[in-house]
Amino acid sequence: IQPKLLSPNCKLSQTILQNKSMALKTLYDSTSFILSKLLNNPPNPPNHLSPPHILHENVNQLMEIMGVYDASLTPIEEREEEFKPILKTIIDTLVKICTLSATVLVGQAETAIYLSNCLALMKSSLVNYEFANKKAEELGEQIEVYLQTLVDEETSHIFIECKLADKFESLKNWIDSGKENPLSKLENMTNKQLQQSMRLFEQKLFDIGAIRLSTIDKLQAVRLKNLARKKVGQVITQSYNILYTEVFDPKNSYETPELILPYKPQQVENILKL
Repeated sequence: IQPKLLSPNCKLSQTILQNKSMALKTLYDSTSFILSKLLNNPPNPPNHLSPPHILHENVNQLMEIMGVYDASLTPIEEREEEFKPILKTIIDTLVKICTLSATVLVGQAETAIYLSNCLALMKSSLVNYEFANKKAEELGEQIEVYLQTLVDEETSHIFIECKLADKFESLKNWIDSGKENPLSKLENMTNKQLQQSMRLFEQKLFDIGAIRLSTIDKLQAVRLKNLARKKVGQVITQSYNILYTEVFDPKNSYETPELILPYKPQQVENILKL
């Protein structure tokens, strides 16, 4: 609006532009200083792996700044370009602070949950501002990576508990090698061994079907929680489908396949509510 009403060379126009530039620089410098102190002393993750209080404070301050900036009459393209270095400094530094904070956690699953929660909080503060869309998309991509890590860790844990991890590994290697011998002839894939593991799997299956996944339940965003549960169920179902096909193949010499795997793949899907 200013260029349309005033000559860009008049003193008032130049003064307005100078004041605007100084205000943005002051905001950038003060924000950088505050966040640099946090970098040197990152907060400890709360026991429930939710975002720390200091992150909520900084995100709320960022939303106030963006709210003021969003109300300006500057065209959206100019707003995005002007605010880009400030937004990058704040969000990138907050991500670094959370990453440093997560170093005290034990295991990839806890780290993935904590960082997913922190990044989801940051992303939620950006989605209502068009000039922050690109940064919100970047955070979304990072969250997807952490979510996949969590899914991999959770499914691996389930398979280990059921004593199926080594069996699925043997199954994969057997398939990759061209299925040279009957599957039941492998050392850890006998009729008896597989049946014992599948009984443990059945017990766990109903826990998963009832959505009793304590690790995933620490995700705070409902959408992420539901997505992670669905992905865990899909991995389990896919693995079960492959095993079911091979166990019921007469070439693999299982005497009582129906006792080993009493549930059909579709039944497993139904239990997992996919």
